[in-house]
Amino acid sequence: MDNLMMTPRRTAMKKPSLVLLLVFLMLGLSGCSADLVTSSDDLGGVQSGPKWGIVKYLNGGADFVINIRKNSARDIMTKTCNPMKYKVIDFNSNTTTSFAVYNGSGGGGSSEYIYIKFECVE
Repeated sequence: MDNLMMTPRRTAMKKPSLVLLLVFLMLGLSGCSADLVTSSDDLGGVQSGPKWGIVKYLNGGADFVINIRKNSARDIMTKTCNPMKYKVIDFNSNTTTSFAVYNGSGGGGSSEYIYIKFECVE
């Protein structure tokens, strides 16, 4: 009889925990993408030369998160150049330092971003 009474409690406790876990995963993975910084389309008008762009992604965190960001960068380059292919022209990193003050106490950190310049090719 005691087991029957405890079962609903255990089930009720698991559902909020699962919801919280999913919320934290969604928030944690929301930074798992690359950004198109600029492209030749942003310049407007008639362009001479091949179409190009610059993609950046944060090179920090767990390995699987970095791989997700790399794949996101590849997807952006593929979509930007579609139906053509992309060719990486330049690849470099840039470390950004930030400093914030919270209630009188300061804290700083640095983040390394990978920048990939690419052009669209036949």
